[in-house]
Amino acid sequence: LYKMEGHKKVFISDCQVSDWVVGDCSKSCAGGKRQLRRTITVAPNGGMACPPLLATEPCNTQKCPIDCRLGLWSGWSSCSAKCGGGVRS
Repeated sequence: LYKMEGHKKVFISDCQVSDWVVGDCSKSCAGGKRQLRRTITVAPNGGMACPPLLATEPCNTQKCPIDCRLGLWSGWSSCSAKCGGGVRS
């Protein structure tokens, strides 16, 4: 690796990164995307390189709700009884 001379110390460190910070989803339903970010907490010094700092993932993949749409009113039905209090709908 390194040739050490005298009392010099060689310090090798691997890259270390923070936990992912999750961004907002681009859509509220029907499949959006969100970005994940992390930062370098310890810079590499001759050790392992840093992993990716940005990533994207799908989010809110559920279907969007459908607004209820009613048709025009139809006529009344026939009365359910000839006398004595029937029902029409």
